[in-house]
Amino acid sequence: MGESELRTFDEFLTTSKAGSAFALLPQPTKWLCRLGKLNAETLNACWVIFKTEIDSFARAYSDTRGRPPERVEHRKVDAL
Repeated sequence: MGESELRTFDEFLTTSKAGSAFALLPQPTKWLCRLGKLNAETLNACWVIFKTEIDSFARAYSDTRGRPPERVEHRKVDAL
């Protein structure tokens, strides 16, 4: 590993700190890391996220939690 690859802890955030930027708990933040949506690395079985990644992800993040609304038209049934 060259000197240019060395990083300091000031360049990273934990999942709980990073999740607070998006109003997320640590578990969904870890899930985003595992999916590769957040540029992060594991360090001793913990995810650490680049601070620069937080800014770019926050600009593109849209809160889409939960089930999408159903787009089924409800037909009115006439009484017999």
